[in-house]
Amino acid sequence: MWYFSWILGVGLACSF
Repeated sequence: MWYFSWILGVGLACSF
């Protein structure tokens, strides 16, 4: 699921 990992990456970037 590429979109799941993409959403996870975006969430991680927003948390910083």
